Amino acid sequence: MEINKLEGLLAATFSTFDESKELKLNLVPQVVERLIADGVKGIFVGGTNGEGLSLSTEERMATTEAYVRAANKRILIFAHVGHSSIKEACKLAAHAQEAGADAISAVSAFYFKPQSAENLADCMTHIAAAAPGLPFYYYHIPSVTG
Repeated sequence: MEINKLEGLLAATFSTFDESKELKLNLVPQVVERLIADGVKGIFVGGTNGEGLSLSTEERMATTEAYVRAANKRILIFAHVGHSSIKEACKLAAHAQEAGADAISAVSAFYFKPQSAENLADCMTHIAAAAPGLPFYYYHIPSVTG
């Protein structure tokens, strides 16, 4: 799949948890197959619906890997890499590129919020630079980030 021109629906997925609130990544292939069958063109992994910011960095990386593996280049995978720590966001971005994601996205810091548009752009540029081979999309949620 090509990401130069986005067309069609991009679905934000929920994380796959079991009754004890542990990730069940073995369910990811079923989610991917259903979305492909429904005609979805891309999957947004680890955003608000996917509880990404509530998962550990390791859980987020494992989730991205599971979606990339299940998609097997049949559908675009966008990995949300935003984090309250820019260092962790960069780690997630680099990992997403290594794992084979098609694009990354990040929300701005939501506790120590950027104080200016320039500060926000600098933070996002730093995160995007950690995955130079991937397109970057800013995840804009002003009600959370100001």
